[in-house]
Amino acid sequence: MAKRSIPILTLIAVEAITASLGIISGIVLLSDPSGDTMGMGFMIPMIPLISDFTAVGAWLLIVFGIFPGVLAYGLWAGRSWSLFGSFFLGAIEIVWIAVQVILLYSVGFSIWQAIIPLMAVFAIFMFFAPGIRAHFPYWQRKRLADRR
Repeated sequence: MAKRSIPILTLIAVEAITASLGIISGIVLLSDPSGDTMGMGFMIPMIPLISDFTAVGAWLLIVFGIFPGVLAYGLWAGRSWSLFGSFFLGAIEIVWIAVQVILLYSVGFSIWQAIIPLMAVFAIFMFFAPGIRAHFPYWQRKRLADRR
């Protein structure tokens, strides 16, 4: 893949930002499972089935940290699986934020609860954008097969 278009570079940036946020948040919550470092300690009683933020920190680190980092690399390298992964990660992010809003409605909202779903919707939209698909081998082969 020689040249990357602006939409692909933008999608790579979205995945890289998601990875950065997930890695930082995950490490902070794993190093301080009480959530006090992030000012979230008071939320533990509001969230069913957790006694600290260890599981949440691991989830953030793996699903919203390492996984989007791998996707950003795959998008850069022109791997079709990374576009599928970006679509599914976007859907997971929307569900994640929706659950946060439902569980923590009484606490209020953070700017990230608006920004992250917007990035997720962008990633989902990019999956369907024809200009993006043209850069990935899976769809190049599919178009050639359809022409025959």
